[in-house]
Amino acid sequence: MKQNRVDAVLANLESMGLSQALITDPLSILYLTGRLIKPLERFYALYLNRNGSHKIFINQLETVPEDLGVEKVRFTDTDPYLDLVVKAVDCREPLGVDKNM
Repeated sequence: MKQNRVDAVLANLESMGLSQALITDPLSILYLTGRLIKPLERFYALYLNRNGSHKIFINQLETVPEDLGVEKVRFTDTDPYLDLVVKAVDCREPLGVDKNM
């Protein structure tokens, strides 16, 4: 992870009254992690929150480079991947999402 960039995103979120965000744009994820992963049509997202328990959601079929500095949540095509996202987010707080979502 590019910690200085993540910190800037978290500061911007805080200025908007948000404590967490789900980012699905691969180029935005590249900007924050320094690694390009091309998910094609599969779900791919980076979850950030002010508590630092960030997660990246990525299909098992995708090749993932070395450690990205964030917890990887892997799933298959038949898994209910949005349930994994729901478990990660704080449902008591508003969730920011990017324009792709």
